[in-house]
Amino acid sequence: MPPKKTFTSQLAGYRNNRLAMVKDPTFPIFELGFTTGRDETRDLVLTHLQDKYISGIDRPERGSPEAKALLSLATELAELMRGAKA
Repeated sequence: MPPKKTFTSQLAGYRNNRLAMVKDPTFPIFELGFTTGRDETRDLVLTHLQDKYISGIDRPERGSPEAKALLSLATELAELMRGAKA
């Protein structure tokens, strides 16, 4: 049985071979980092849309074509980002 790799040696190996990190099922840090970044980006974008166009002073009237377009955009962005894969 081969010796178990240390965390430091795994990181050093991944630095030289990034594709190995993606394919290594025993080291899910890549997926965790991707998922965290994706979720934080989605929250940032949707919070911006909410602050600017739903809670903002110059927001469009509820039910107007502009408001419906913004709601559609926010929904589309959320679904797109939710489905993003590494």
